[in-house]
Amino acid sequence: MVRTPWAVAQDKAAAEAYQLKYYAKGVGIIKIGRSGADKSKETLELARIETLSPKAMDAMREKALKLEKRAHDSKTVCAHTPPAERLQ
Repeated sequence: MVRTPWAVAQDKAAAEAYQLKYYAKGVGIIKIGRSGADKSKETLELARIETLSPKAMDAMREKALKLEKRAHDSKTVCAHTPPAERLQ
């Protein structure tokens, strides 16, 4: 499935740029592409799927929460979004 997220554009350039999200059943997002007048042309593509042990998953969650905290401590747009919470 390919999805084009829609949001209210803040300027004309943003209104002419589209992010395309590619989903695979049972996997989730496998690729993110761009279309239109997007100057960044940034893309993401799933490289591999790994199943982590519970211990490894806990370690990855801790790393993710540290990155999240650093983003909220910054003066970027992330500082104005709700923080992530640890899954129970």
